[in-house]
Amino acid sequence: DPQYHPKRTHENRFGQDRAAMKAGNFTGIQGIPNQDMAMWVSMGPIVDRTFDRLGASDLAIVEFRQRMLQAVRSFMAGETPIGTGENHIPAQVCAYQSIIPKTTDWREHDACPV
Repeated sequence: DPQYHPKRTHENRFGQDRAAMKAGNFTGIQGIPNQDMAMWVSMGPIVDRTFDRLGASDLAIVEFRQRMLQAVRSFMAGETPIGTGENHIPAQVCAYQSIIPKTTDWREHDACPV
């Protein structure tokens, strides 16, 4: 499209192919980026979480929300927004995966792949 209008839209079900779904394709939408776009567009409005009743299993959500609120307060006080300052992950830090014996204490395992 010369005007960069998306070809896959909510109106045409993002090009969903029902025959492909019957053949085993879960979404019937070709390509992961197109599937992602369908999910983003069809999610609807942001839900009001004011009255959420979080429990102990939601600790990560509570911590995240507290950090975000603190980040907003800091930004409004003129501090550098999170993620934009000099503090960054050093290049030496990398993902590591290993299988260790059950008898090994994971805290004592030397994760040094380099």
